[in-house]
Amino acid sequence: MLGVRRASVTNTLHILEGKRLINSTRSQLEIRDREVWSKLPAGSTAFQRPNTPG
Repeated sequence: MLGVRRASVTNTLHILEGKRLINSTRSQLEIRDREVWSKLPAGSTAFQRPNTPG
């Protein structure tokens, strides 16, 4: 279990979908561009909106 708010997860999924890196539905998450993901450091905040808390 993750200690995050549901709204934070939804917002992050929308950002990643907008960048065309994932497809998501209620029950599935598809990674579309594994090369981009493999270049990100662990725990990356590269996809956070500016001025958004953690």
